[in-house]
Amino acid sequence: MFRKKLGKITADVSEDEAKLLRSVIGQYLDLLENDQPPGDPVMERLLPSASLDDEEVDRKYRDLALNELQNHKRSTANTALQCLPHRGPWSQELGPEETEAWLVVLGDVRLAIGTRIGVTEELMSRPVDPEDPDEWSMAVLHYLGALQENLVEALSD
Repeated sequence: MFRKKLGKITADVSEDEAKLLRSVIGQYLDLLENDQPPGDPVMERLLPSASLDDEEVDRKYRDLALNELQNHKRSTANTALQCLPHRGPWSQELGPEETEAWLVVLGDVRLAIGTRIGVTEELMSRPVDPEDPDEWSMAVLHYLGALQENLVEALSD
């Protein structure tokens, strides 16, 4: 988890957690780097329209900003991924750029997973059995949420 120590944010997660984080961030990067079918709900959430009512405004926005936004998302995901060791647990002091990358990537990955599985408030509020393979995505979503909340709390200490 994340904590603030002497004014610096440090990360400390087990080997299994680091492996999970490498996997979900890798899948997120694959999603960003591979063309998705038009209307893919995850991509629509990650790269929302500028206007739902005016196609011309949305087209201009996409022409001007879409590549930059996608590149920023890829860059932050790569920054977070580069923090993680190839094997073993992860223990590291994070600089401001890495901390920001983790905030962004945790939010985006949670958004992608939640959108893909059609999460609702009701689903989020019920207990999850992490041993049940049918509930694995929900367990990961809860873990990432706890990690994100922990990072926000560490930043506000």
